[in-house]
Amino acid sequence: MELGQIIKSLRNENNLTQKDLADQLNVTAQAVSRWEQNAVEPSVDTLRKMADIFKVSLDVIMGRKDGDSKPDPVQQSVQQREVDTRRTIGVCESCNRPILEGENINRHRYSRHHVKILCDSCETNRNNLIRSNQEEASKKYRRRGFVWASLAVFITILIGLYGIVKGLYSAPLYVQVLGLIGISYALFSFIFAMIARNNFIADLFLEVSTWGLIKLPGVIFSLDWGGIIFLITVKIGLFLLSLVVGAFFFVVAFAISAVLSMFVFPFALKDTYIHPEKTSL
Repeated sequence: MELGQIIKSLRNENNLTQKDLADQLNVTAQAVSRWEQNAVEPSVDTLRKMADIFKVSLDVIMGRKDGDSKPDPVQQSVQQREVDTRRTIGVCESCNRPILEGENINRHRYSRHHVKILCDSCETNRNNLIRSNQEEASKKYRRRGFVWASLAVFITILIGLYGIVKGLYSAPLYVQVLGLIGISYALFSFIFAMIARNNFIADLFLEVSTWGLIKLPGVIFSLDWGGIIFLITVKIGLFLLSLVVGAFFFVVAFAISAVLSMFVFPFALKDTYIHPEKTSL
């Protein structure tokens, strides 16, 4: 039985998928697939790790029969020749290990003139580190969102209770209480979603708000006192108009975002995707 078939058989006996085995070996599932297809061979260190995972001896993985003290010299020679004849197609810039023909070359552009090359093992470590950094960043933003949202809701509740106690509102008491609860939840979820950076609320709010940014047109006027007064009057009028339009779309953006954030909030509590700031290495 060939080495790839032995690895596949032992993996199935241990109820492991290719991805499960790859995660334990810090390689990609594609690398495990290539091993099982006998396209390439794992290193000796990797074989030792497999032996520990499968709880068998290295002889079993290498296909040696029980009692054999030495490997088949013919098989060892063929395997060594296959390894030696593979052409080196790159060098990992992280661990300096040669990348042989048949293995993946993972490229990452860090600047216009610098593309970093990584082997499969270093690529896996890089992705794991990025995911870890994303999780830490997400936790930080969510904690910050909780703090500011709680502060805003606390102030809102104080103002609302003051109005209820003073009888400033004409609606029935239960309507006032339900309204205060609804406003508090909408405000809390909106502020949290804006700060958490793991949802689309911030993008939506900014996009709708920019609809109110209008470009003031030019004004033709004569160079006399009447023309200058006309220019100032028109400019002030247009400026006030732009403020009104901007305020209108700001309110519209807030209303739409606040309503949607009430539905987004439960998902934003656990989501670790960072947006728009992406964690990278």
